[in-house]
Amino acid sequence: MPSEYRNELQLGAQEISNRCTKIYGIAALFVLFTVSSWLLVILLGVDVPLTNYVLHISVTAAVVIVCSVFAAMSLADMRPLPLVDWVLTLVLVTAVTLWPVRIIATVNLDEYFVLFGCVTGAMIILNIIGSKCPLDYLVVLASFVLIWWLVFLVLGVIVICLIFFAENRTMAAYLLAIIFYPLFFSLTIFTGMSITSGRYDTRSLTLCLMPARSVYFNFVAMYLVSLFVMREAG
Repeated sequence: MPSEYRNELQLGAQEISNRCTKIYGIAALFVLFTVSSWLLVILLGVDVPLTNYVLHISVTAAVVIVCSVFAAMSLADMRPLPLVDWVLTLVLVTAVTLWPVRIIATVNLDEYFVLFGCVTGAMIILNIIGSKCPLDYLVVLASFVLIWWLVFLVLGVIVICLIFFAENRTMAAYLLAIIFYPLFFSLTIFTGMSITSGRYDTRSLTLCLMPARSVYFNFVAMYLVSLFVMREAG
């Protein structure tokens, strides 16, 4: 093998390694903040203010507003100022951490650690699969995620009806598992492929926030849905 080609491969591998270290490192810090906060809630109990419905609605509104801002800027192909990006991201992570506190407060330590281990293991495996997938599958997987996302939105209405109107939570749990796991498994693999392929600009830590948020939200969503499915279908 020519030395120039070998050096090229080494530089490419080093670039991918640096990119993954930045993105997954930031995502890991967000996850660590969330799961550590939840662990404290389980060990020490939850304060009354965190169970207040007004605060819960406020946290939900914060999540929706910040996500809407990021989505609008992404569609407009705009980037927020670095400071604004970090502030909005930290607000979002904090809000996402607080949002399920009412549920997390009822979790016991066994459930917490079993779920944490399973979800972490699944995330690692799926991201590794994504990093090893040929880039030719990127468009195909993106199309599948988009189509299944539309299916998820439609069937999500049925799940909500089963929970709140029919009060059939067991059936809702099975249906949620059927529509959720294919979507987020594919989405996690797609994220891993996108990170490895160089789709994201990672020249600075601020530019790594977008893919790091994707990894973080995949983890949190998988954890909370798995908790619901385990409790209602178990």
